[in-house]
Amino acid sequence: MNKGLTIAGAVVLLLSLIGVVVGSAMASNSVASMENLDDLEDPWNYENATMGTITYDDADGMGELGFYFYIDTPMKDVDEDGEGDACVAFFNDGGSVSVTRDGESDAVNQFTQDCSMPAPGEDGNVDGGMTRIGYACNTYTGDADCTDGDYSFRASSGVYVMYVDPVLAALFEGLGALVGGGALASAAACCGLPLGLLLLIIGLVTGSGPKAMPVQAYGQATTMPTTLGAMPTTPGMQAYAPIQQGMAPIEQPAAQPPAVAEHAAPETAQPWDQAEGPL
Repeated sequence: MNKGLTIAGAVVLLLSLIGVVVGSAMASNSVASMENLDDLEDPWNYENATMGTITYDDADGMGELGFYFYIDTPMKDVDEDGEGDACVAFFNDGGSVSVTRDGESDAVNQFTQDCSMPAPGEDGNVDGGMTRIGYACNTYTGDADCTDGDYSFRASSGVYVMYVDPVLAALFEGLGALVGGGALASAAACCGLPLGLLLLIIGLVTGSGPKAMPVQAYGQATTMPTTLGAMPTTPGMQAYAPIQQGMAPIEQPAAQPPAVAEHAAPETAQPWDQAEGPL
């Protein structure tokens, strides 16, 4: 078993399982929050009302879309002039809406009439069967100077009013959690789990690698095999041939230089070399 790979695989597998669980929970909660968006502080501030008060709160200081006003009738453009027929009829018939800052005696009317047909998907309320007739305190367009505080509206007939910024913030938060949770769960399921499982299997079925071979340092004693066992040798020590059991080693005499005689030995006398004498 390769302990390192086994541990790594187990860790990756565990983290991936956590990612799947957390991501799935985030996605599930975000879907539930979007399905129950109507229960989130009630997206409509007022329904079929002729007066009321709304608190403008630009928390990030970046501006607000403000308050949008609708009447409960489908928005259609039968004459194809680019404006909703019901919106035009509302004002042509003497309808009116005003939005003013509370506490100001000469407050400016912040309401802006707008009967233009929105593009499909631009306004969910219009897509849902409402007719938009205008808005107030939309500081993005530059035609409003609303600041934080309470604003009151008055209408000649019943209108529906929505402060759209809090609703959009909740919607985007739910979408972000849905996308983030889905991405986390998908990545953990398709990549993390297979990788962790693969590492775990490889670690369980493989060894930790070959053992290191001993390295002999220069000058250290070595072991030489012989017929009788091992004979230690060290550098500088003369190696001897193995001695068979039962035989004594024979020492070779050292060679000596030939001796030079002081006087040469006389040659052997031959008979004819003897001195002649009397016969």
